[in-house]
This record gives sequence, C-alpha cells and structure tokens, in this order.
Amino acid sequence: MKDGRYTVAVVVLSFGFHGTLLAADKGELDVRYTSEWTGDAATLQTGPNARHTMRSHELTAIAGTSFVGATNALCHQTEDEETSAAGGTDYDGYCTWRDADGDLIFETYNGYAPPNGGPVEFGSGLIVGGTGKFAGITGGLAWEYGEQGRKRGLYYLPGE
Repeated sequence: MKDGRYTVAVVVLSFGFHGTLLAADKGELDVRYTSEWTGDAATLQTGPNARHTMRSHELTAIAGTSFVGATNALCHQTEDEETSAAGGTDYDGYCTWRDADGDLIFETYNGYAPPNGGPVEFGSGLIVGGTGKFAGITGGLAWEYGEQGRKRGLYYLPGE
C-alpha cells in the first residue's frame, strides 16, 4: 500500500498426493545471502512524480546455506517510485540461481518501501521453475534484508 502501511502476504504451500502430504516431495528453503549491485542503474521518468528504475545485482549464499542447492544468483530488479510525499516504491525482481553443476532455479519476488525514503526490507516471492536436476521445481518464500538477506519458504521438486 502507498499510504505508509505495509501489507504483508504470507505464502504457505503444501503439496500432497490424494490428500496425503508426502515428505519426500517437499523441502524447506532457508538461505542467508549477501547482495552486491552490478553496473549502473537505468532510470526513466514515467510521470510528473514517478520514475521507473532498472538495476542488476548478484546474490551469494553465505557458507552453510543455499537456495535449494544453488549458491549464486544474478538478479534484475525494477523499482516504480512515486516521488510525491504520499508515494512509495514498489519493487519487482527476477533471480536466476546457479549451482556448481550449472543447473538453474528461477525466482520472482516483490516488495514495497515507504515514502520516507527507507529501503525495502521484506517481501514475498515464488520459485517458478528450473533446469537439470531442478526441472519442475515450484515453491513460495518470504524474504527480508538487513545487514544480510534471508529467504525462507517451501519448495516442491518432482522426483525428489
């Protein structure tokens, strides 16, 4: 919301077969990571008090954690900012996680920052697919960012 209040959506996914939860078909995701911007941001004025910014960043999982086995990601993020006093910033992003074998996991995420200029600190996301050993993966997650980032959620990987 853009009136200074946060709306938080909690995504909880469970997967089953004929109404029975199968432990082998789901897993928990809990990755801590660092983030570093890459290149320059591109900004486009989209109205008298609005702008659209595009930028990329790299994520690196902190030792002992991974994004379902992947430890590095390249992300593209867009920010739609209402620059008037009542505005705020909506964030949408896309990450491609890569493991040591080159297999990929695709993630989308979003968030919102208040108009006081504070950074976005939390949001939600979806795991929307993968390649190789991650083919068919799906899931949902919540994320937060402070001194380091953290993503937690559940995923489903067919044939696991």
